[in-house]
Amino acid sequence: MITDLNEANKEFDWQCHSLLSNGQFVGKSLPGMYEKAFNDKTIIEKINNLIDLSDKTCLEVACCEGLYTLILCDYCKSVDATDARPENVQKTIHRLFFHKKYAKVYELKCENINNYYDIIYHSGVFYHLINPIEHLFKLRNFCNYLYLETHYENDVKKCIKFKFDKKFYYIKKKSNNLKKNKRSAFYGIYDYEILLYKKSLFDLITNCKFEIIDIFKVKKLEGKKRKPKGERIGILLK
Repeated sequence: MITDLNEANKEFDWQCHSLLSNGQFVGKSLPGMYEKAFNDKTIIEKINNLIDLSDKTCLEVACCEGLYTLILCDYCKSVDATDARPENVQKTIHRLFFHKKYAKVYELKCENINNYYDIIYHSGVFYHLINPIEHLFKLRNFCNYLYLETHYENDVKKCIKFKFDKKFYYIKKKSNNLKKNKRSAFYGIYDYEILLYKKSLFDLITNCKFEIIDIFKVKKLEGKKRKPKGERIGILLK
């Protein structure tokens, strides 16, 4: 554990930052990419207004460098923050330390969730999974509420049919450029991404027997070096 902020900022390959009350930064952001999209409490505040997070246990999947973890710690009864990349786990642990916040942070692939939580905060990783359709069916058994934020495909002509559990969904499969982006905190760990066609995404939600509480407009993560993957949506489910 590195307890000196300057040393921690030099030790890790940070890609986003947070601001301490004394004006110092924990981490750093890539130019023009994440400064505006992150450090934004809007969505979590809206979720809290709808279901009151103060008595909720929360699992955050794909916590990346811990920015949303910080916010969830302010609202939830307890937070488990997980990520498949060991370096992201270490960054999150250090960010929380310097902000004097606590969450249980550990390495875990989304596919391996095996504990029950009041709410799962699932942002920006759904389309990175090997089989997101099967994954959503599984999540139904591990939470009361689910916040799902993901990209989707608008053009069905760019999609192919995919069969799961006797039903068809339209998906778009594309390269993740894993070799090029393997060090990025925000890219998946597999060499491809799967985006669901918008109607198929909502069909899947229905088939998983989730109920939609609300739909949120969310900011796209884009900048000089990053092109948007497609439309992005946030959905609070029960």
